[in-house]
Amino acid sequence: MFHKRKSAFVLALIIVLLLYFVPIPVYISKTVPGTCFTLESDYTEQVSISIKGFYLKYLIKEDVFAGNLTASNLSLTNERMLKCTLYKYPSSERKNSVRYGTVTYYSSTENEIILLGYVMEKDTFSSLLIQYTGDDGKMYIAAPAEDYDSAISIYNDF
Repeated sequence: MFHKRKSAFVLALIIVLLLYFVPIPVYISKTVPGTCFTLESDYTEQVSISIKGFYLKYLIKEDVFAGNLTASNLSLTNERMLKCTLYKYPSSERKNSVRYGTVTYYSSTENEIILLGYVMEKDTFSSLLIQYTGDDGKMYIAAPAEDYDSAISIYNDF
């Protein structure tokens, strides 16, 4: 009897550890149109967003994106993106599919870590919003967005 309970406990512990540590990987390789904009002025720029890497979905802990997220208007050619932990919004007014994280890169030429900004994404990068500080102040890149109106719509969704 004791042996059966011990075996059941060990099996349950192994299952819980697997659920915590083993992700469900989703490979993403896509390029989508985006719009770079600021809320302080009428500045807009059409950009191309490239997402390539693994979206690691965990059942118990926070998801992680391990790959590269680049925009054509940002000069990140010699940098490598660090893993991005994507947290669920704690607010009940946001849907569970919205996640956010920091976008950081390692620059091999400068030998330093660069914080680009923040990313919010929905449904495994079906739509995303990047916030960063540019020459014109606080900037946003929304994707997929062909124009300012669709970019603002994505901004408002997040």
